[in-house]
Amino acid sequence: MIHEPTGVTTPDADAATNAAAETLPPEEKKKTKIPPIVFVPLLGAFVVITVVPSVVSNLMNKSPSPSPAPPSSTTTPSVGGSGTKGWDFTPAPAPPPPSAASPTYGLSTEFASLFASANITGVALSSLAGSWVALNETTAFTAQTALFATSVSSLASIAADDSGNLYFADPRNQQIVVRSWNASGPLDYSTLGNASVLTQPRGLAFCASCPSVLFAADGGQIQSFPTNGTAASTLLTGLTNASDVALDSTGAYLYIADAGAHCIRRVRLANRSLETWAGKCGTMGFVDGARLASRWNSPGGLAIDVRGNVYVSDSGNHVVRKVDGTSAMTTTLVGSAGLAGWSDSATGTGGLLNRPLGLAINASLDWTVAGNGAFSLYVADSGNNCVRRITKLT
Repeated sequence: MIHEPTGVTTPDADAATNAAAETLPPEEKKKTKIPPIVFVPLLGAFVVITVVPSVVSNLMNKSPSPSPAPPSSTTTPSVGGSGTKGWDFTPAPAPPPPSAASPTYGLSTEFASLFASANITGVALSSLAGSWVALNETTAFTAQTALFATSVSSLASIAADDSGNLYFADPRNQQIVVRSWNASGPLDYSTLGNASVLTQPRGLAFCASCPSVLFAADGGQIQSFPTNGTAASTLLTGLTNASDVALDSTGAYLYIADAGAHCIRRVRLANRSLETWAGKCGTMGFVDGARLASRWNSPGGLAIDVRGNVYVSDSGNHVVRKVDGTSAMTTTLVGSAGLAGWSDSATGTGGLLNRPLGLAINASLDWTVAGNGAFSLYVADSGNNCVRRITKLT
């Protein structure tokens, strides 16, 4: 470590020394005119350091010099230069704080379908039903009972609005089924769209602030349906095979799970600009980490919480993952990549899924640790024909 000399002479003393040197014999004069540089090994290299002549004179004449003062207890030395009197020192930056431990999540089975032959594919939270509502091809369920069956035999996903309406994507009949609701239970249903505007609708998302627009993932396009009865319109095209959509809490961005391209896209509703938000479209795989470096396998469902965290059912990898809304880092919440199966986990490890699809979360609440509120992420575990519940453990 290099310390600034503390016993350097004053300018007047320097002048006196130089004047005295003029009276010395020629051989002695040479000793006082050593070029004022020294080489100091530092970090495996050499650094040229300007030194005041009086210090060199003292060194060459072997005159004793006071010991350097110890560094201040309030200053951490680090190398830096000021151009005067050798080296000055500035405090070294404090080391970054240790990163917080990653949260852990538990996985449990919330509900198993009453009809083993019809896989559960969708799940939503309904304020009027007071529960999640799950869906297989023909029937909607809550945790207590089957709510109703429809004459439709190809329901694929479900969404809910704040007015008590449930929306079901019906890809086989190229329509969206709307089922109204009141305090007594479900009422009659109507439909939105037809074969002239829809090909195979799947994921649905309701936007209350848009105002009152239902978005539908429909193969290579996204369709929008104003719920006031005006005509549907195409929001955008150019997708590979969109499987689900979700809105952020501000209503500014619509996120799209493009299962056919193995990536997550995002469209800004104000100008309809489309971007790849996570993964690399056209490249399948499994990689956690920075969202654009992450890799996915047929992502099938989306949900977004109040903090902007995006949850994805990575169906082909049999896992549920999270893209952090602040750090933009991707992590796996539950499941084991590439391993399909069924097992619950109360400890955050060992839980298995089988082709998870629809996701549901309350976007108005913060996700608390289990025990501080019954708030969870619900998963339509299609291959296991059940609804799974993910809770935060730490």
